[in-house]
Amino acid sequence: MNLLDLNLTGKVVIVTGAARGIGRAIALEFAREGANVIVNDILEESSSVAGEIEKMGVKSLFVKADVSKEQEVINMFSRAVDAFSRVDVLVNNAGIIRDALIHKISLEDWEAVIE
Repeated sequence: MNLLDLNLTGKVVIVTGAARGIGRAIALEFAREGANVIVNDILEESSSVAGEIEKMGVKSLFVKADVSKEQEVINMFSRAVDAFSRVDVLVNNAGIIRDALIHKISLEDWEAVIE
């Protein structure tokens, strides 16, 4: 028995930034709960996460897209709907980090992190 026991069987979930770290863990947990998962990242290694998910007995789709680019997001959702007819859950996990002390970060870098 899974500790969460959310029973998400058949739900369709998009997880952005799912190549590794927290995003990967989120995608795998949704799959454990029975959800079909669209794995998104700008890194090709996300395709291996989709493979792991399919081994759990649910469907998965890898979509390479940069979520800071509107047209790529539109294309990602189109592919998701084409494959699964709908999207039930969106996890906006993707993000960027600019490694600097807060008082030394440039305005341009700060805006990139926030956007």
